[in-house]
Amino acid sequence: MNHAVPHVLIVDDHPDMLGVLDQLMKSAGYETELANSGVDALERAHTDTPDLILLDWMMPGMDGLQVLAHLRAAPMTAKTPVVVISAKGPEEGNKAIRAGATAYWPKGSVDAEELIRIADVVTSNRVHGKILRADIPGKQRP
Repeated sequence: MNHAVPHVLIVDDHPDMLGVLDQLMKSAGYETELANSGVDALERAHTDTPDLILLDWMMPGMDGLQVLAHLRAAPMTAKTPVVVISAKGPEEGNKAIRAGATAYWPKGSVDAEELIRIADVVTSNRVHGKILRADIPGKQRP
């Protein structure tokens, strides 16, 4: 994996939304990985910790806030930035932030550039740190 390119895990149970977010993030220069369920997301996040997780709130089985709780409880992903994406209103966005999300982005927002700006800000320090650690023998990704 290229340490200079941020790795984003995109989690959504709707294939169309996965495709839209995948193309958006790739066009902005991100490396993407897709998960279509909460269980799939946790497996992928714990196999290769991403620099950012875009996480749908409303999913069958394990919803986004349940996934977020598992991510925050695991040392490997406790500090991984997570943007919760949902069609729910601003009050639910506040709930996501209180639950440990780094940011909230309303699904269906016409401002896709806002999501890219959020991603750029939250991944910049993580990627910079990885580049520095990659130059030190014996150091690996956190």
